[in-house]
Amino acid sequence: MDTRVQLHTELPTFHLPDVHGHEISLWDYKQQQPVVLVFCNADCEAILRSFAERYADYRDAGAEVLAIVPQLPPTASQWPFPVLIDVGGRISARYVENAPAVLVLDSYNTLHQRLDGPWPDGIDHRRLVSKIRELELQCPECGAPAWPEA
Repeated sequence: MDTRVQLHTELPTFHLPDVHGHEISLWDYKQQQPVVLVFCNADCEAILRSFAERYADYRDAGAEVLAIVPQLPPTASQWPFPVLIDVGGRISARYVENAPAVLVLDSYNTLHQRLDGPWPDGIDHRRLVSKIRELELQCPECGAPAWPEA
């Protein structure tokens, strides 16, 4: 039975320490901006590097990237986005069946896209950024219709 959060459902908030020991919560971003959750496995350097190379595109689209890793990576402080430590995988198990995976949330923490890895041809950042831009065009307060799924 799949217990992951389904599309168009609000994710429950979570709290995790970042690589500097500061507590970060998904709630910190609610009603502020879309969030891209990047769930990494133990071999996460290539995924983190890929998101770091395209981080400006995500920021230009108005989103924040949060990487969630099972252990402190050796290069923890070099990433331009928050890297959160999920020792034991308790939070990861709530949201993804297997890492790596990427979840795109709107500014209300509602899940709009899920990409499950691995990605032999690389992560489709263009597709993810396009989804974020679509989310910014939607207006839940004014009743604008949702964009059709690609």
